[in-house]
Amino acid sequence: MPNNPQTLIADLSKKADRITDAIERKEATVDRALYVAERDLFALIVEQFISRLSIRDGIVENTAANLTILSQLDRVFDQFQREILGGAMPVFVDSLFEVVAMTGELYTGMEAATVLESITKDNAVIRAAIGVDNAGNVLRGTVLWDLSNAAPVRDGLKNVVLKAIQSGDTLQAFTKSVKDYVTGTPGTQGRLRSYYRTYAYDLFNQVQEAKNEQFRRGLDLQWFIYVGDVIKDSREFCARKAGKIFAVEEADKEWPNDPTLIGKSSGIPYTPRIDRGRWNCRHRIRYISREMAEQIDPAKVKRIQEKYGGIGG
Repeated sequence: MPNNPQTLIADLSKKADRITDAIERKEATVDRALYVAERDLFALIVEQFISRLSIRDGIVENTAANLTILSQLDRVFDQFQREILGGAMPVFVDSLFEVVAMTGELYTGMEAATVLESITKDNAVIRAAIGVDNAGNVLRGTVLWDLSNAAPVRDGLKNVVLKAIQSGDTLQAFTKSVKDYVTGTPGTQGRLRSYYRTYAYDLFNQVQEAKNEQFRRGLDLQWFIYVGDVIKDSREFCARKAGKIFAVEEADKEWPNDPTLIGKSSGIPYTPRIDRGRWNCRHRIRYISREMAEQIDPAKVKRIQEKYGGIGG
């Protein structure tokens, strides 16, 4: 460990930024795979759904028969999930585990090399958390299964189709509205990519922090540094914490009530050391020993130990 605490923090911030940069690159890789998947989905919808609609004089008829066909969209999506998105999901899963592997960089130079090596290789907890088996297959009823099911995208498409049928759109207008929804327009992303972008970045970060928690438990660490640079768009919650030390118990008890934490009224559960500054947070946690914490901020360590009855690690 560098003798100068500021040098240590700066070094860890650079490593944290490398992880963030890697996540953004992996997102771009997944986005490219989904770009292709969107176009395959639209082609499947044309083949399996639009081609079966009843058309009269170029108009999609507002009939019970056409409205009944609407239920076939779920079958189309099931086929899409099974045959097409199945090709994009391995890219996503591989990207997740590549990010997980980078977590160990934060702990380079610490003692207990054997422990670090063991934790680095053990991804059973991560696989269970996201829902993949040892071969990388997505398991039903898991986080990744729900993500690949894309229920909000399905429901949104049904609404687009229902509105078009009830409005008596021409087949050309009907097909365009479906295409614009699925594959996007020159100014907007397709709904599948938009949906994944909403959740994928946070999932990358949550998986990385879940691996980070493995290191904490394996090394029995009760303190951490909130690392990462403060930039123009940094949230107040993060700007106040960047470069400072915290105790695990302190963060778990106090951060949910932090007045600068966003999203309190969203109804979405908040797990402090996993979610950190909430959605799209670029800051990271690097767990440290009590001795390292005392070297960085002895007054803070003393204050927190007095408040919480003594914290080991």
